[in-house]
Amino acid sequence: MERKCVFCGDSLRGQRKSREHIFPKWLQAHLGLSEEQLHHTLYTKRGEIDHVRSLPFLSHVSGLVCEQCNTGWMSELEGQAKPLLIPLLDGICKGRIRRDDCQIIAQWLFKTALTLHSASQREKKLVPAEHYTMFYEKRTIPKGTVISIAHFKGQDGLFWIEQGSWRGRPEGGSIERLNEYFKQTYRITLRVGYLAWRVRYWPIWPKEYGPPFKAFEYDPSSIRDVYPVGHKGISWPPAESISDLRELDEGLIIL
Repeated sequence: MERKCVFCGDSLRGQRKSREHIFPKWLQAHLGLSEEQLHHTLYTKRGEIDHVRSLPFLSHVSGLVCEQCNTGWMSELEGQAKPLLIPLLDGICKGRIRRDDCQIIAQWLFKTALTLHSASQREKKLVPAEHYTMFYEKRTIPKGTVISIAHFKGQDGLFWIEQGSWRGRPEGGSIERLNEYFKQTYRITLRVGYLAWRVRYWPIWPKEYGPPFKAFEYDPSSIRDVYPVGHKGISWPPAESISDLRELDEGLIIL
């Protein structure tokens, strides 16, 4: 099949190999990660290690982003987000983050999660192709998406989790059909420096299950939503910090 840019859809044939870094060079340099090794681990459905791919951070790039996207709108977004992200990465941000700034942060977090997933070794991708297209064309984050940030205790390293599975118990309806609906959801959770974030997509459920299934935070005192966000923005930092990324990844109750 012809390789195309995951965002704009242009053919990658004849273009020089993309150097769109999943984690931008400025971020790697700021956290001293440029020379560190990255270990990308795939797990089986039983939670066992399938295989591990190791490479330097500087070599962790997406081969499915065209040069025009890389040096155009994505570079522009990096420039807008960088001064807002550094205080969060360093753990020194205090006070209120304005609504407009939250929107820029959310766009950067969403773009990074999507670009990261495009380079995933998963046989079946979790993020629908239309989410890339929508974000490219209108810078719009799909309805049903919530982007949350948390303050992480400690700064060393970088870690992420990509999940397409949830825990839940259906009441009525077909379990088989419900499982198909669950396959439309995803969550991508990352931690860089003192900043942790989670992108979760949870579409509206069909009427056959009565009131829509909803996701609630197990401990809302440790997070702030930057998308959607109220007109006053958010206060930072949260009352509680997290010490394990799984707290953020698994901290949802499905009702």
